[in-house]
Amino acid sequence: MMDTGKDKYIATDANTNTALALYKPAPLIKKSQTNLNNELKKYPTQKVIGNYLFYGGPIGGVLIGLLIWIGSGELRAILIVPIAMIIGLGLGLIPATLTGVFAAYFKVIRNPQGLVLVTITGAFITIIYTMIAFMMMREGIDVVGATLSAAILGGLSALITGLLFLPKSTRLQS
Repeated sequence: MMDTGKDKYIATDANTNTALALYKPAPLIKKSQTNLNNELKKYPTQKVIGNYLFYGGPIGGVLIGLLIWIGSGELRAILIVPIAMIIGLGLGLIPATLTGVFAAYFKVIRNPQGLVLVTITGAFITIIYTMIAFMMMREGIDVVGATLSAAILGGLSALITGLLFLPKSTRLQS
């Protein structure tokens, strides 16, 4: 038997002394299907939730710090940004994590529809969280203004976190 390449072998019949061409059987899974299966990936549920948990609040804190810095007009006010990140981690931990759980549950990807969805979800969860916090504090705070500001901040934070950490592939398995 003589190998002439990947798929074809030539053998000689011992009785008739005739050359026979033998071919390898075709694989059960074609190459294109194998590549397709290798390209499909599972949705990174834990990674999405973890990224929203650890980065959602600090990103909101950065936004607050930048607003304070821009509003004050002083260069030394930039020092408030790291402090605001730490405060944002504490205050935004619950709404950011819930937004991440929502995004992971519905397997939201980084496309325009997904980003709009996490932005609205982040704003809505922040509204609910802020309202609950204000009911518990019972202080004389402008609830509507503070809740609206928190909703904008929560939505922007969810959007930026989604831009940075949501998976962008449309080739995900369920």
